Amino acid sequence: MIDGQIVNSCLVPVAQVEGAQIKTIEGITSEDQLHAVQQAFIECGGAQCGICTPGMVIAAVNLLEKTPNPTRRRFVMDSREIFVAARAT
Repeated sequence: MIDGQIVNSCLVPVAQVEGAQIKTIEGITSEDQLHAVQQAFIECGGAQCGICTPGMVIAAVNLLEKTPNPTRRRFVMDSREIFVAARAT
């Protein structure tokens, strides 16, 4: 995530993010605990490839930060952002 926006990180040149706030999959854990979304992906078998899964987790975390208790309809509407974050989906 760059400056609060979900992006396909593999398509963003590093020079373009100078001075930007960047959040990666490593930045969502607290100490030695996985983020609840990471744990849910594990428990529900939501893992895909090593490129897609981190993007999907970050996108899901971002959605829940914006709307902590989304209705099912809101989640479905907003979940497109999760799939945009995954290259192969």
